[in-house]
Amino acid sequence: MMNLKKWNGLLTAFILLVSLIVTSLFPSVTFAAYLPKNSEKSNGASNMALIYTGYYNPDDYDGMKIGDYDKERFLPYVG
Repeated sequence: MMNLKKWNGLLTAFILLVSLIVTSLFPSVTFAAYLPKNSEKSNGASNMALIYTGYYNPDDYDGMKIGDYDKERFLPYVG
């Protein structure tokens, strides 16, 4: 029984070591990157807001219609 626990511990340590090596060699390319104010990439724009529109299932958001913007709901972003 002790031998099984020893092998289980070694296997767990090996898996953790391999996952650490893989994640350090292949970093994720999905990260949040924000453009600096007046950047050339944004053509000099500043104070931008990314507003998602479209259909979102209201059942997943406590009955709220997430992607629907009327004048009152959109005004804080532009006013």
